[in-house]
Amino acid sequence: MGITDRITINCTPKKVFDTLTFFFQNTENYKLWHQDHIACYRKNGKDFLHGSILIAEELIHGIPHRLKFKLLRYENNKFLEYKLLFPYSLICSGGFFKTSIKDNKTVFIAQLNFRFSAVLKLLFKEKLDLI
Repeated sequence: MGITDRITINCTPKKVFDTLTFFFQNTENYKLWHQDHIACYRKNGKDFLHGSILIAEELIHGIPHRLKFKLLRYENNKFLEYKLLFPYSLICSGGFFKTSIKDNKTVFIAQLNFRFSAVLKLLFKEKLDLI
């Protein structure tokens, strides 16, 4: 099961990925993205380099969480795939950001993939809807 968000943006895919790079560069930029973001820094790697590990601290349902993401695949301005590292990988295997062009605009898709989807949906429907 995945949670998918899709938006059409009047810009190029390069501009979308440049913006993602900006937000993931440091804590100050990361906090501009969402009001519930606390911190963002790299354990290793740079930008969208394969194997890079990004640490993100966020408030999720009002509780601070420290998430670790490992970059699996990046296709220049088209696709970025990552996985969450333990312990969150037990629930959420990872996700991706994807762009495509439609009517000279960029369609941006963000998706998170969850394990045990039927059980999660049954037990935590309200929380999944909030995400």
